[in-house]
This record gives sequence, C-alpha cells and structure tokens, in this order.
Amino acid sequence: MHLFNPGIVIFGGGVSQTGELLLAPIREAVKRYTLSPAYWEGVPIVQAQLGDDVGLLGALALAIEESVGGPVDSGTSPASTPLHDGASSQRM
Repeated sequence: MHLFNPGIVIFGGGVSQTGELLLAPIREAVKRYTLSPAYWEGVPIVQAQLGDDVGLLGALALAIEESVGGPVDSGTSPASTPLHDGASSQRM
C-alpha cells in the first residue's frame, strides 16, 4: 500500500473465489500494518468480477484491437463499474 498507493486492490484467480473468507482478513491486515489510515481509507479491496474468463476476454480484446487498429471502448467507465466490496459505504 505504501509503495504503490493504489486506487483499488483487486484479487483474481482461483483463490479469490473464496471471497470474503480471503478478503476480510486482508482488509484487517492492511488496517493493522499500514503506517496511516490515509493509505487505505477509500481504497476498496475486492474480488475480480470477471472470474476465470478474464484471460479469454483479454485475448479477445487484444485480437479485436489488432484487427481494428486501436483500443476498443467497452462502453463502461471504471466509475460506472461495480468494483466495490458489496456495499457502497463499506470500505474495509
């Protein structure tokens, strides 16, 4: 948290499928071991939303970009994508 100062922390892959069983202790450890609440307040720690298909979707996006000659706009912005931990007011 100190070095990268992320806006969001996203866990993916097989182990992330445990959901809150994994994420709740991580949130508590971040609170306990960071130097200041300023490093974690407002930084959601969440499970990836795309699941096991993320690799396929990334490959598809790359193939489309290569075929059209530029980035593909998915039609969603990060602000409109539900990446929080399930409750808009709950952050850790």
